[in-house]
Amino acid sequence: MKSRRLNVSEDSLTTSMNGRENSLLIPMDLLVEIFSWLPAKTIARFRCLAKPWASILQLPYFMELFQTKSYARRQL
Repeated sequence: MKSRRLNVSEDSLTTSMNGRENSLLIPMDLLVEIFSWLPAKTIARFRCLAKPWASILQLPYFMELFQTKSYARRQL
């Protein structure tokens, strides 16, 4: 599988809690991989769950990966 670097800064994917910055507990590359295996209906739900997830799910890289994997699932 081809490895690509995502063009989203880690700063845009941090959350603020009690005035302190907390970085994600799960690396963004791993989230993208997990999301790419989910059904489209679930992806649509996850866009509403959290702003950082919505930004990941709207990346052109993720959309291309998701379409590729969903096409491969239909071929099985």
